[in-house]
Amino acid sequence: MARLRVNLCKALAFGVLMFSIMPAATGQTYSMKILSRNAVEAGINSSGEVVGTLLKRGAPSRAFLWTKTTGIQDLGAIRGVGFATAINNSEQVVGWFGTPGAEEAFLWTQATGMQDLGFAGIPMAINDAGQIAGNYDGSNTHAFFWTAATGLQDIGTLGGCCTQAFGLNNSGQVVGWSRTASADQHPFLWTQAGGMTDLGFEGQASAISKTGQVVGYYYNGYMDDRAFLWTATSGLQDLGTDNGYSSFAFSINDSGWVIGDADYFFLWSESTSLINLSQLTSSQVLNLRDVGISTINNAGQIATNAQLLNGEGVAALFTPIIGVSAVSSPNPSHVGQEYTVTATASSIQGPPPDGENIEFYNGKVLLGSAPMVAGVAQFTTSSAKPGKLHIKAVYSGDVNYDPSKPAAVTQVVFK
Repeated sequence: MARLRVNLCKALAFGVLMFSIMPAATGQTYSMKILSRNAVEAGINSSGEVVGTLLKRGAPSRAFLWTKTTGIQDLGAIRGVGFATAINNSEQVVGWFGTPGAEEAFLWTQATGMQDLGFAGIPMAINDAGQIAGNYDGSNTHAFFWTAATGLQDIGTLGGCCTQAFGLNNSGQVVGWSRTASADQHPFLWTQAGGMTDLGFEGQASAISKTGQVVGYYYNGYMDDRAFLWTATSGLQDLGTDNGYSSFAFSINDSGWVIGDADYFFLWSESTSLINLSQLTSSQVLNLRDVGISTINNAGQIATNAQLLNGEGVAALFTPIIGVSAVSSPNPSHVGQEYTVTATASSIQGPPPDGENIEFYNGKVLLGSAPMVAGVAQFTTSSAKPGKLHIKAVYSGDVNYDPSKPAAVTQVVFK
């Protein structure tokens, strides 16, 4: 097996559509939304807003922003083509414009539009403080750290020729790879205070969570690259993708969920270990044909590039589905006696945010609603007539979660 060497800058710059979607017969945990049939995604924020590049036949490629309410917004380009690479939770977008091989960095906001950052390079990540990490052109490509106050800062190397940065968290920690003095490629962790730290093995770091969990790939010494999770306390942890293929971890959210590739599209967490995403969808299965870019946000939404069975390439968003169950007590009850319906909502990533509502219906008649706390909502009522009430608990979804079919419970009311 050839060793997997991924240049994420080139993958983002030239946009490969890599995932295949086919029927499955398993339960559904994620829904799929096709964002565009002529685009490549590159990043997602915690509100489910996605950025990437529109690929228009016969026209220059353009950076885009997609939101659930407005759909695709063309961000344009200052000159040449435009590629968006990342977005933060304030809807600040970074990327590059110009021509491949002569990329120039930009920062975009709704208020200011696209602004030239004044240097040649490819931003790869932006945090909520507006700090940017990426790669710029010198005699050899070097990683940079940028702020509005200090401008561009070269973050150095591990003693070799060059570096590339891919991940950045809200603490200003940067991860990527660097050549060492012996020309080996090692993942690094960089901070403003401590400089560049060698993680101590061959490979590449691709992303970092708010707690300093780092993911990427490492070389295991047997001609294979393997997906890893690294922390300062525990060191290197193999994610267990031992299927005879090389593997790669693309992205990690702040809850420790990892998205990656091991010849199939996978999710990983400490509590669940490795999950093939084919097990999490009923109408589609993701089968990774080659290396692409996939990102996961704190709600567990996954933005990725997919290729449909008919060969059509799309930018797609996979959203956790909230399942709802309901029980009532006491059941049966009597006319005029109060009973309580308890609805519990959850997804593979946990419950919806506290304060979101569950609505309770008797048939098509709305009885009332109640806010959730830790995914649980309760509604208390009574009936003036005997009979059977078919009560449904309905969650309508939000920007991060899609609803499932309503939960139903039959309340029996005696005289």
